[in-house]
Amino acid sequence: KLPFEVGIMGAVAFNAASSQDAIVDSVTTLSVAHTTAGANRLLIGCAGWRDDDAQRTVSGVDFPSGTAMTTVASSTGGAGNGGVHMWRLIAPTTTASDMVITWDAATSLYRFGGAISFTGVHQTVPLGTAVTATAASGSPTVNVSSAADEIVVDSAVIVHGPNDTLT
Repeated sequence: KLPFEVGIMGAVAFNAASSQDAIVDSVTTLSVAHTTAGANRLLIGCAGWRDDDAQRTVSGVDFPSGTAMTTVASSTGGAGNGGVHMWRLIAPTTTASDMVITWDAATSLYRFGGAISFTGVHQTVPLGTAVTATAASGSPTVNVSSAADEIVVDSAVIVHGPNDTLT
């Protein structure tokens, strides 16, 4: 279980969300179609995976292809577990585009990607401090500070049992 959270700064409003997953061997990229709109935009991208063979790393996330996003946080559980990463892009294009996630090698089991965009975000300091946690069992908990007009965004991977929970 690998959760993390981060607060978004400004008078924030939700814009759009997109996701894509894949259970395919020998593929190193995943594309998530997404469109942003509005003023003072922020795009958050998340990617996760499960691989029984080896620990994987996300080597990059672009939106659109060729425009690199900035790493916010990552949490990995080691070989046989999985991981989750989060990126950001201030003032992303408003053209319908793909967020392209690239792994260092093909994952053997499962991978996912998600994009969520917001408007009204502070364009110089869009995010607070990211908080991460890992736990081998039980229910990992992450507490993040936030204030009025801030939104908390999180992403998590649960690798093991169906009774594991996140709080």
